[in-house]
Amino acid sequence: MGIDGKTRLERDTDAYIDGSDGGIDRRVKDLDGNAKLAAILAAIGGGGIDTTPVVTNVSLGAINTEQLFVLPSNTKRFILKTRGSAVLKLSYTLGESGTDFITINKNAVYEDSEFYAAQTIYFQSPVNGDVVEIITYT
Repeated sequence: MGIDGKTRLERDTDAYIDGSDGGIDRRVKDLDGNAKLAAILAAIGGGGIDTTPVVTNVSLGAINTEQLFVLPSNTKRFILKTRGSAVLKLSYTLGESGTDFITINKNAVYEDSEFYAAQTIYFQSPVNGDVVEIITYT
């Protein structure tokens, strides 16, 4: 008897798909990637990848003036967009949001799912008073 209360034969039987002809198809049942990940996280005590979403709105001041946002400790993913209809310039390096940047077009969403211990992002907009909406997951 296993820890799940089933015998080895019962677990082996559960692992196969019954064929339409009454026989047993030897293809092992498989979970999709998300189900596998959820099972692994549950086994190690994790509740999921994106556990705590936090919404932050950053008001941009003057036109084309670099603003910064410090991602919370242990950020697993963040999403951002502008509230207005302006293009946003995004950089990971201080002083480069006007020269070496990622362009986020109006109505577009930028997502980064790298794991950061502590990261600052820099951005600017050609529109005065635009707002950057950021969702961080820790």
